[in-house]
Amino acid sequence: KGYVLAALPTFNKLLRGGTEVFYQLMVSLLFSSICIYDKDRITRGVKLLGNDNSLVRTAYKELAPRISFFGRLVGKSLEAQLLIACWNTFLTTAGLFVLRIPAAAALSILVFFCSFIPLAGVIISTLPMAIVALSEAGLMKVFQIFLMVFVVHAIEAYFLNPQIYSSKLQLHPLLVLMSLYITEKLVGVTALFLAVPVTVFIIKVILRDTQDDPAVISLPPSSK
Repeated sequence: KGYVLAALPTFNKLLRGGTEVFYQLMVSLLFSSICIYDKDRITRGVKLLGNDNSLVRTAYKELAPRISFFGRLVGKSLEAQLLIACWNTFLTTAGLFVLRIPAAAALSILVFFCSFIPLAGVIISTLPMAIVALSEAGLMKVFQIFLMVFVVHAIEAYFLNPQIYSSKLQLHPLLVLMSLYITEKLVGVTALFLAVPVTVFIIKVILRDTQDDPAVISLPPSSK
């Protein structure tokens, strides 16, 4: 019980940070919903920039296809991250049931949402598991929790991420790993989400590794 009380200040600090991230996520979803609701009118307004009498017509014709393609790449990355979050939640839930941790379902829901938070998400989702394990079974169970989380995230980092991003964005798994590693070293963990889309954009559009016109470069369709 003493260990739990000692860990509470740290947990409260992480919870405040997680609440701030959640607030930013909700604001982002609100603005995204507004854009989706008013998509047709926004689209018509943007296309006016390409009219013959527009002062920015040349820049629009040159940049619009590339920006559109990058937007589709980011969308595919969101699909990939959602799939990774589902697998991460499934594996963690299985581990919690194997270790017989109480409230496994509630903890799994927290794991799912924290899967979208770089770095801090792992800490925020793991701390409640460790606290429950410590209060119910002692330090040995906490060690087992940390080991289980390490194994799950190793599977995610070295198998799920490369394979899922590769299938969604048509990029070799080795290049996925390289882009994630280089981005983490140069920019930091918070930029990992954009690592693969930027890499594909550089290869497909800037380096022109394909004979396709950048305006019609396609991505694999979403799985139903």
